[in-house]
Amino acid sequence: MHKIIVIVFLLVHFKSDVYGESHVRDGHNIFEEDEESNTPFIPTKEWQKVKRGQAIPAGIHSRLNLKTGEVEAKLLDEDDGKRTAVTKISEKDSSTFKENPGEKDLNVLTKEHLKNVLSKFSDEIEIEDEDTEVVKQKFRSYEELKKEFDELKMSIKTDSEFTEELLARLKGASDPEEIVAILTDLEYLLHQTDNAVNFAKDGGLSSVVLPAINSSNMQVAIAALRLLGSASQSNPKVQIAALEAGAVEKVLHLLKNPELSSTALFALSCIIRRFPLAQKTFVQHGGLSVLASLFDESYRKGVIVAEDLSVKMRAKVKAVSLLYDLMLEQEQADEEALKQYKLIGLKEQIYSNEWCDLFPSLLTALDDHDAAEKGAEAMLAVWDTCQTQFLNAASVVLEAEKHYLDLSRKETEEDSEEVTDGYFTSLAQLLSKLTTRMKISKDEL
Repeated sequence: MHKIIVIVFLLVHFKSDVYGESHVRDGHNIFEEDEESNTPFIPTKEWQKVKRGQAIPAGIHSRLNLKTGEVEAKLLDEDDGKRTAVTKISEKDSSTFKENPGEKDLNVLTKEHLKNVLSKFSDEIEIEDEDTEVVKQKFRSYEELKKEFDELKMSIKTDSEFTEELLARLKGASDPEEIVAILTDLEYLLHQTDNAVNFAKDGGLSSVVLPAINSSNMQVAIAALRLLGSASQSNPKVQIAALEAGAVEKVLHLLKNPELSSTALFALSCIIRRFPLAQKTFVQHGGLSVLASLFDESYRKGVIVAEDLSVKMRAKVKAVSLLYDLMLEQEQADEEALKQYKLIGLKEQIYSNEWCDLFPSLLTALDDHDAAEKGAEAMLAVWDTCQTQFLNAASVVLEAEKHYLDLSRKETEEDSEEVTDGYFTSLAQLLSKLTTRMKISKDEL
């Protein structure tokens, strides 16, 4: 009865078949036999007896022979594609494993052999002088690199330090080209909000920028206006400082100069956008009247006619674009801000300064598509204020609509293979909105 229990236990533990065959996975000694042996078990293709005390490598077949009562083991079949942890199988032949454990296997690298090979390595590596010179020519020494990095660290400066250095250079500069270069470098630095705020806080607008925009040298004045615009753009703190320094009034005065008008408009728009108090100052100081003067023919005096046409039109488009943006800004304002915008009275000033007659004039420049677009947008924005004047300019609007409908058809034919909403198509639709309003207004009258 006792023998039967032992046999059943072994069969269950090793999940054996009729012969007690199983896979050994962990490599531990799990066999108890009468004989003890400390020599490692060397598996072969044939079943061998496993002596007591021998460790069996992982990944081989083992079984309990029920006839003899001995534990036996062998290598896996070749088609299993597995290898054991303590054996070495040749890719060509598995005969590397010796059936006689006493033979010395020359293919096995022993610990003593490895120690012997490593002991022969020399700590000193001989390098020829020629090789040393080649390396020195190609690469710098550690000392040289360290010195260069130290010099680089010495040259690193903050934006504030750069600004101070530029201002110091500006005080001693007399050459216009040098002054323009310094103002351009300052403009680059003041694009960053914090740098511009610090510059304004230190009085840079009053001491540097405003004197420079009044320079008799046009290039210096243009550079200073760009600097003023870049520092003020979307920067409320600098906008307030510019307003307090009287920049709005000074820039309005420069708008009358054809050579400065375009850049002055840029600076002005950067100061007054999203700033109701500055817009009120702009209106109170006759800003709309000054902008309207850009449409006056006397504006051409003292300027080469060939150049004046493009300069004049560019200034006109910028002026109308600024007024359109200010009107749109008021429409999108929240309830609290709207109270401030109403105090400006922008649309009333537009009507009183004859802008209702000026907006349609941009539609006459049919070769300047940007001008036509800005003019049409502005007319739609102030339709209720200028309805009567716009109806008087109906022929101009209809001619512009016909022109852009023709361009739209050509555009559609050229892009017939692609579904696209072209530029001229959108302009034609914009002008069609104007003509539709005119028809409705005439019917109502």
